[in-house]
Amino acid sequence: MRRLLYTSVILATLLVGCGDNKQNDTPGHADTMYAELKALMRSHCDSLRLASDSASIAHSIERYETELNKCIFRHPAGTDLELSAGQQDTLTMLTENFLALKRSKIQDLTMPADTVDSDSVTQNKQDAN
Repeated sequence: MRRLLYTSVILATLLVGCGDNKQNDTPGHADTMYAELKALMRSHCDSLRLASDSASIAHSIERYETELNKCIFRHPAGTDLELSAGQQDTLTMLTENFLALKRSKIQDLTMPADTVDSDSVTQNKQDAN
């Protein structure tokens, strides 16, 4: 009797797990989400590229993260799983571009500026010796 019960529970679990998974109720959410994310990433890459000081860079990065979260949570759960491989590759490439730009902007701000010439009086004394 127990074997029959265990077998039926295992069989029911397998049938439910292997059954047709329902997609989102409204098809096209993935395409809409993709278009929104692509536009968002491109516009924020442009704004980060044009940022000139640390405050505008920090504000641009913070605004990007906030708007990215809003965009993702505006769509039903699992919508990102419906994106095609090409769409995922494009979003990955845009994300990598944003991160590389962010890294270079931050590195430019933290690198010491070697634009100040050495003191001319000190140079003249060394040249005279």
